[in-house]
This record gives sequence, structure tokens and C-alpha cells, in this order.
Amino acid sequence: MWHRVAPQLAERFAVVATDLRGYGDSRTPPSAPDHAPYSMREIARDQVEVMQSLGHDRFGAVGHDRGARCAYRLALDLPDAVARLAVLDIVPTADTFAQADPDFARAFWVWLFLSSEEPVPEELIAHCAGRLAAFKCPRRVRVVAALPRSATGKILKSALRETLSDLAPRCTP
Repeated sequence: MWHRVAPQLAERFAVVATDLRGYGDSRTPPSAPDHAPYSMREIARDQVEVMQSLGHDRFGAVGHDRGARCAYRLALDLPDAVARLAVLDIVPTADTFAQADPDFARAFWVWLFLSSEEPVPEELIAHCAGRLAAFKCPRRVRVVAALPRSATGKILKSALRETLSDLAPRCTP
């Protein structure tokens, strides 16, 4: 996503795009039983260190998905460093869990699973690594020559689903 947005932002702003700790090409320091080294609080501090090393004590922060969680934490913990804040594609976790019901739990089981206390997620992931890794892997792929679009350029998802209907996911135990 950012590879499309950053050049446009760079026309008006200094843009610094980092890989969050544990993501992309970042270093991965050892964790701890409470996972504190990978908390959004620590990851937010990383961002401040990067910006300060580049001469920016106060800056705008923009985050998407996990980056948005980091940006929220940054604004809460270090408000003097944040001049502006924009977050994209994120929902308030506490509110979401407070309203969770069985349907939510079934649809977003990974959220619940990964929030379990150590060593449950780690041991289950290690035990089921092959099967979990394949959970979201496509079984078949088709390349389409062009995406179906409306007159205004929006992708017509229903038309795309119809085009690819024979690739419907098949669950196997």
C-alpha cells in the first residue's frame, strides 16, 4: 500500500517509512514471557528514536493496520512528539472484544488464539506450523487479464467473484 501513497505524500512532506520491529526486514530481538519487547509501546519508542536520529523531535504519524496500533500508542505515550495523527484500517480492540459474541469468535479466532497467555500460542504454532501456514494459502490461482471496473474505475467485486466462481475455496480437514 505505502509504495503507492508515499511518493504522493513526499511531494508535500518528508516521508520516513520504517519496518516495525518484528516485521519486514527489521531486527527481531529476543522476546520475553510478557512479550514486552514486541509491545506497541516499545515499537512506538523505536519510531521516536528513528525520527530523532533524523532530526525530527516532533512529527506527523500515519499508520495502517499494525502501524496504526503503533501510531495510537505513540500518540498516547509521547504526545509531545506527535504533531498530527492519521490511522487507517483499524478498529478499537477493547471495544471490539467488549462486544464480541460467538460469531465474532468463530470469524476472528486467530485474534483470540494469539492473545492467549504464553506458551499457548507459541507451542500450538510450533506443533501445527505446516497446517497453520497453509490455512490461508490458495490452492489454485488464476490470473485475469483485466479487473472488471465501473465507469468511475472502481473494481466490481461481484463481477470478479462471478468470473472466479469456479475457484471457490474448498475446505479439507
